[in-house]
Amino acid sequence: MTPPPVALPALRPLVLQHALVLGACACLWAAMPRPAASPGSWMWNIGGLALATTLVFTRRHQPHIDDRDLDRILGCGGLLTAAWAALQWDAGEHPFAAGAAATSLVLGCLFWVLGTRESCWALPAAPAPLLGAVPALGSVPAGAVGLAACLLGAVVMAARRGPVPPGQLDRVDPRRLVVPAVAASLVLLAAWGWSW
Repeated sequence: MTPPPVALPALRPLVLQHALVLGACACLWAAMPRPAASPGSWMWNIGGLALATTLVFTRRHQPHIDDRDLDRILGCGGLLTAAWAALQWDAGEHPFAAGAAATSLVLGCLFWVLGTRESCWALPAAPAPLLGAVPALGSVPAGAVGLAACLLGAVVMAARRGPVPPGQLDRVDPRRLVVPAVAASLVLLAAWGWSW
């Protein structure tokens, strides 16, 4: 006998929390300095965001394993990689360097805030914005193909898996936001040329 389903209103706050985290990560991605973006690169970025959102908010069959030590290790790795890329490469001059730094920053924040399990759900969407940063793929036709492929993948995934069920998403602990917010601010300041 299956347990009675949890009422949908109980799921809404969790979905809102996770949507806000993904939106904040999209803002971090956009805040990384980069040379004038080609028109097609933004199509890749939108497609990647749509795909990541679908990957997080569809049904998964995985056990709940909470390993905060691993979350912190991977989060620190992403944040340190972003800092290294921002300090060693001129992200404002090289689109791929900016894309790599932004991707590392976003992944570091996701691992730290949402944990390894949920961050790995969104990980398959990471190549889309990186492909958009490659100059040869930044044209409008290539961007349109990338956007269409991401949206098609998102629609197929949503249709096959269905919406996220109650109990799949964990509550976002507000204390987990402090370290990534400070680290992301420092990385962005360094990337924009602010020195201390």
